[in-house]
Amino acid sequence: RPLRKGRQLGHDFKTAVERLTKTMGVDPIILEPNADEGRRFDEAVWMNDEIIIRLVNREFQKQVGLVYVSKDVQSNIASYRKHKKEDPTKLSKDIKMVTRSSGASDEPPATNPADKAPKKKGK
Repeated sequence: RPLRKGRQLGHDFKTAVERLTKTMGVDPIILEPNADEGRRFDEAVWMNDEIIIRLVNREFQKQVGLVYVSKDVQSNIASYRKHKKEDPTKLSKDIKMVTRSSGASDEPPATNPADKAPKKKGK
Protein backbone atom coordinates (compact mmCIF):
# COMPACT_ATOMS: atom_id res chain seq x y z
CA ARG A 1 0.00 0.00 0.00
CA PRO A 2 1.43 3.38 -0.95
CA LEU A 3 2.20 5.87 1.80
CA ARG A 4 1.06 9.36 0.82
CA LYS A 5 -0.72 12.20 2.48
CA GLY A 6 -4.45 11.82 1.92
CA ARG A 7 -4.24 8.05 1.35
CA GLN A 8 -6.12 5.47 3.41
CA LEU A 9 -3.12 4.52 5.59
CA GLY A 10 -1.50 7.96 5.73
CA HIS A 11 1.94 9.28 4.88
CA ASP A 12 4.17 7.16 7.16
CA PHE A 13 4.36 3.87 9.07
CA LYS A 14 3.40 5.49 12.39
CA THR A 15 0.23 6.98 10.91
CA ALA A 16 -0.63 3.67 9.24
CA VAL A 17 -0.27 1.88 12.61
CA GLU A 18 -2.49 4.48 14.30
CA ARG A 19 -5.20 4.16 11.64
CA LEU A 20 -5.21 0.36 11.69
CA THR A 21 -5.25 0.39 15.50
CA LYS A 22 -8.38 2.53 15.35
CA THR A 23 -9.95 0.12 12.84
CA MET A 24 -8.95 -3.01 14.79
CA GLY A 25 -9.90 -1.59 18.20
CA VAL A 26 -6.78 -2.95 19.95
CA ASP A 27 -3.12 -1.99 20.11
CA PRO A 28 -0.75 -4.04 17.97
CA ILE A 29 2.30 -5.99 19.02
CA ILE A 30 5.29 -4.07 17.63
CA LEU A 31 8.12 -6.31 16.42
CA GLU A 32 11.57 -5.03 15.51
CA PRO A 33 13.71 -6.58 12.77
CA ASN A 34 15.28 -9.88 13.80
CA ALA A 35 17.26 -11.86 11.22
CA ASP A 36 17.21 -15.02 13.37
CA GLU A 37 13.40 -15.04 13.14
CA GLY A 38 13.36 -14.11 9.46
CA ARG A 39 12.00 -10.61 10.06
CA ARG A 40 13.82 -7.92 8.06
CA PHE A 41 11.56 -4.93 8.82
CA ASP A 42 9.57 -3.41 11.69
CA GLU A 43 6.11 -4.96 11.94
CA ALA A 44 2.90 -4.18 13.76
CA VAL A 45 0.79 -7.30 14.40
CA TRP A 46 -2.89 -7.54 15.29
CA MET A 47 -4.61 -10.85 16.09
CA ASN A 48 -8.07 -12.09 16.87
CA ASP A 49 -9.53 -15.59 17.11
CA GLU A 50 -9.48 -16.14 13.34
CA ILE A 51 -6.90 -13.93 11.64
CA ILE A 52 -3.43 -12.40 11.98
CA ILE A 53 -2.78 -9.02 10.33
CA ARG A 54 0.75 -7.65 9.90
CA LEU A 55 1.72 -4.18 8.78
CA VAL A 56 5.29 -4.28 7.46
CA ASN A 57 7.32 -1.05 7.48
CA ARG A 58 8.68 -0.41 3.97
CA GLU A 59 8.73 3.36 4.48
CA PHE A 60 12.06 3.65 2.62
CA GLN A 61 10.07 2.62 -0.48
CA LYS A 62 7.18 4.95 0.46
CA GLN A 63 4.89 2.01 1.13
CA VAL A 64 3.83 -0.54 3.74
CA GLY A 65 3.06 -4.21 3.34
CA LEU A 66 -0.31 -5.37 4.61
CA VAL A 67 -0.27 -9.12 5.24
CA TYR A 68 -3.14 -11.17 6.56
CA VAL A 69 -3.40 -14.88 7.19
CA SER A 70 -5.89 -17.24 8.79
CA LYS A 71 -4.70 -18.62 12.13
CA ASP A 72 -5.52 -22.13 10.87
CA VAL A 73 -3.19 -21.67 7.89
CA GLN A 74 -0.45 -20.08 10.02
CA SER A 75 -0.50 -22.94 12.53
CA ASN A 76 -0.13 -25.52 9.70
CA ILE A 77 2.09 -23.48 7.37
CA ALA A 78 4.59 -26.30 6.86
CA SER A 79 1.92 -28.50 5.28
CA TYR A 80 1.28 -25.83 2.62
CA ARG A 81 4.91 -25.54 1.56
CA LYS A 82 5.66 -27.09 -1.81
CA HIS A 83 9.35 -27.68 -1.15
CA LYS A 84 9.84 -29.35 2.20
CA LYS A 85 13.16 -29.76 3.97
CA GLU A 86 14.55 -33.19 3.42
CA ASP A 87 15.88 -35.37 6.20
CA PRO A 88 19.70 -35.12 5.91
CA THR A 89 20.07 -38.64 7.34
CA LYS A 90 17.70 -40.23 4.82
CA LEU A 91 19.32 -42.52 2.24
CA SER A 92 18.85 -41.63 -1.41
CA LYS A 93 16.77 -43.99 -3.55
CA ASP A 94 19.92 -45.05 -5.45
CA ILE A 95 21.72 -46.10 -2.27
CA LYS A 96 18.62 -47.95 -1.07
CA MET A 97 18.38 -49.83 -4.36
CA VAL A 98 22.05 -50.89 -4.26
CA THR A 99 21.96 -51.99 -0.62
CA ARG A 100 18.63 -53.78 -1.04
CA SER A 101 19.94 -55.85 -3.94
CA SER A 102 22.89 -56.90 -1.78
CA GLY A 103 20.54 -58.21 0.89
CA ALA A 104 21.21 -55.40 3.36
CA SER A 105 18.27 -54.22 5.43
CA ASP A 106 16.92 -50.67 5.80
CA GLU A 107 16.45 -51.38 9.48
CA PRO A 108 19.24 -51.00 12.03
CA PRO A 109 20.68 -54.29 13.25
CA ALA A 110 18.79 -55.88 16.11
CA THR A 111 20.56 -55.80 19.44
CA ASN A 112 20.95 -58.90 21.50
CA PRO A 113 20.02 -58.24 25.17
CA ALA A 114 22.80 -60.64 26.22
CA ASP A 115 25.36 -58.34 24.57
CA LYS A 116 24.29 -55.48 26.82
CA ALA A 117 24.22 -57.45 30.06
CA PRO A 118 27.10 -56.59 32.40
CA LYS A 119 29.81 -59.22 32.41
CA LYS A 120 30.36 -61.01 35.70
CA LYS A 121 33.83 -60.98 37.07
CA GLY A 122 35.22 -64.33 38.14
CA LYS A 123 36.97 -64.91 41.49
